[in-house]
Amino acid sequence: AAAEDTSAATVASASKFAAIPEAQPEDYLRLHSVAASFKAHLLASADEASAEESRKSFLELFQLDDKGFDAMASEEYVKLVAAEDAQYGETAKKFAAFWNAKRGGALNEPPPRLPTSEERNLATECGVPPSWRLQVFHRVKREDLVVLTAPDGAHEFTTKVGLRGLSTTGETFVAEKQRTEAEQREEDAARAQMQKAAAASMERRRQFCEERRRFQREGAKDREEAHKRFEGYFARICEGGDQDGVALNGALPADCLGSYIRLADSFGGRPCYERLASSGLRRSFLFFSQGRWVVAGALDACAQPFAYVEDAAPTPHEVDRDGAPWMVPADESAGQDFEEVPGAPGWCAYLANSELLGRAFKVLKARRECCPACGEHPKGDSQPLADEAEDLDAKAKSLTWESYDDVPDATPEERAAYPTILAKFHEEGYPYLTGVRKIMARYGKSPAAMATKAFQTLVRNDPMNAVCNGYDNSAVLYFIMFWEKWGSTKWAPFQRKSDKEIDMMETKERQAYLRDVARFDVDGREAYEIKEQNSVLQDLQIDMPLTRLIADVTANWKQDLQEFLSPQGFLESDADASGFRAAKCGADL
Repeated sequence: AAAEDTSAATVASASKFAAIPEAQPEDYLRLHSVAASFKAHLLASADEASAEESRKSFLELFQLDDKGFDAMASEEYVKLVAAEDAQYGETAKKFAAFWNAKRGGALNEPPPRLPTSEERNLATECGVPPSWRLQVFHRVKREDLVVLTAPDGAHEFTTKVGLRGLSTTGETFVAEKQRTEAEQREEDAARAQMQKAAAASMERRRQFCEERRRFQREGAKDREEAHKRFEGYFARICEGGDQDGVALNGALPADCLGSYIRLADSFGGRPCYERLASSGLRRSFLFFSQGRWVVAGALDACAQPFAYVEDAAPTPHEVDRDGAPWMVPADESAGQDFEEVPGAPGWCAYLANSELLGRAFKVLKARRECCPACGEHPKGDSQPLADEAEDLDAKAKSLTWESYDDVPDATPEERAAYPTILAKFHEEGYPYLTGVRKIMARYGKSPAAMATKAFQTLVRNDPMNAVCNGYDNSAVLYFIMFWEKWGSTKWAPFQRKSDKEIDMMETKERQAYLRDVARFDVDGREAYEIKEQNSVLQDLQIDMPLTRLIADVTANWKQDLQEFLSPQGFLESDADASGFRAAKCGADL
């Protein structure tokens, strides 16, 4: 009966949530202004950290529930949120007080921000002219919202699929406009204003298509110059046996990744490089300036960096991978502030002439498959000409990760997020949770690095994996599958409760919490299990799979082994499938 009451309450709560009006596209345009004003309002009575936490919590609520600002300030919404989560409920209460006092008033201007990598890639793919601005807003319950802002400031709201439809042809716009005008004559006067807005939207779409075609025509000259420049570089690579280069790999922006050829002239007393690309990609240079190696769109010390690393190494491939991290512009800083590269670290690898020649041939092959007029690939790939699309990370890592010491260690933030990652891994139904938890505790490596084929190769060849009969290797394989789907998630650290908070919980809730802590805690019982495996490993010499047991210590090894075998030739003592409590056979195996 209690379960039925809980289910009925959940259904009633969901129905009330569904009845609350959804956010309009205009709400997304004002989102960051509202968030900035909300934080400024809180700073009058709270410190910076508390106000910033409330601002982030408000943005999460808006994205999760997709409700308008007036709806979020209603009593019904505040009660529903508070009933589900106390922290979110407190944020909703603060926002309701702010919005009811601020509604209709002037809002603070949010800090300017540069386009994200997703927005730049989408704009390039759909051929958005430079004079138009594109913004992407992520939504949980609906398709992501795409806002196109025309040069005159008017906005067009669509989705990613709708934007790609705009970039195909303008003929459909004319037909739809005629249909809209015919409907306008048939509709009554009450809908005249709406029909006028629809006609204006069609005009903006037509203008967008015209400007896109003009932009592509103007880009033909740039593509021709890029072709000539690439042909010159290609000739130098083929003729000069000492012509070398470097490759930038890792989680750097798309403007940085790829193969670079060393230029004939130096810059700032150090070698400088330009990215190999025939067309379709902006020019990128790698050079040394003001004590750091910089990737920028021009060979100029004053150019806005795409990324940089603070290191005074003579060449970029000598930069210490375990030293200073690569820095990229923060999303909300308009290029003024920089932050560490998220995910797998970036690094630079040396390319000999033969390797550089192979990369150049791949670019040349892709170039010949593209349309000579617009530079687009028949398959629709917006950047087929760059060898950046090839997964060079795994190749480079497989050459350099000879031991676990070469694998990047997890940062304190990543270690704190281990339990959260394991909880999601378990929630999605992936097996080998114990194996993944054990590997995290034993090696303490970055989750992104653990989700690579190079790391899986290390684990597969590890004697400990043989002790576990391949258990560790299977765990890494499933973690790679999990990370491919969820690796881009921003993992929050696990929030541990104090003893007092645990004592105040209801019995059922407390048992569930303690069960989750025991299941997902990386630094708890794993220490004992790893210690046990280490003690077993000291008594084992593993030079071949465990399916072939060869004792080589005593002269009577055959007789010693028979004492532990059944008449059918099987071991009579069971061994744990995960490798724990491995049975000894009287002699080292």
